[in-house]
Amino acid sequence: MKIKSIVCTALVALSTMTAKADYQLNFVTANGGESNPVFDVDGTTRLNSTFFGQLYAGADAGSLVAVGSALQFGTVGGLVRSDANGFIIGNTVSVTSGSLFGGSSGVYQLRAWQGASTYELAQTTFGAKIGSSSVQTVTFGGVPSGGGAPLTPPDANLHGSFALPLFPSRPPSPSVFLVPPVCSSAAASNCAVAFPQSRPVSGGFFVSTIDMTEHPFSISLFWLACSSIG
Repeated sequence: MKIKSIVCTALVALSTMTAKADYQLNFVTANGGESNPVFDVDGTTRLNSTFFGQLYAGADAGSLVAVGSALQFGTVGGLVRSDANGFIIGNTVSVTSGSLFGGSSGVYQLRAWQGASTYELAQTTFGAKIGSSSVQTVTFGGVPSGGGAPLTPPDANLHGSFALPLFPSRPPSPSVFLVPPVCSSAAASNCAVAFPQSRPVSGGFFVSTIDMTEHPFSISLFWLACSSIG
């Protein structure tokens, strides 16, 4: 079943109604052959409506910003449909930028996640899943800078299929851990040497602030070091 056909007429009508926007892009991620779904970490399960996606667009890869609203995967025009898993068939996104107009060349990227309200929050939420497509070049729709008839917005479907990585996110940085008395007394100075940010707290415990972004395995190493020198 061609899931895109249901909303084509609605998107054309909407793009005409919003002709005053600076530039436009259709939040339609399925290509003509529906061969570019987004998969879960197993690489075979298509993302369902528990996952969200958001378009990021701009003049180039260095100026990408979130545009429009986040939408659920496995939806067509806001309605959940299992045959649409792996895709988002949504609305026309209209963006006022001041520098990009209908006919302007720009880029977009699709970002997907589960476990937080936004992609940015998912990046710092332990256990959340996140992933993104390649950055693709498009010619935006909307009214040209010199005026005239609005150009038809393109679908955001030029990216290839991709799967969310298995370990995409880590706890926010910094993270704080309490270390038991095995690191106290004579071992305290050694702990301080191994972990300069350690400091004593009441009860013989030491607290350490560890940057999990830079040291993803700090928990294991910290406890191992303390046990070794205790």
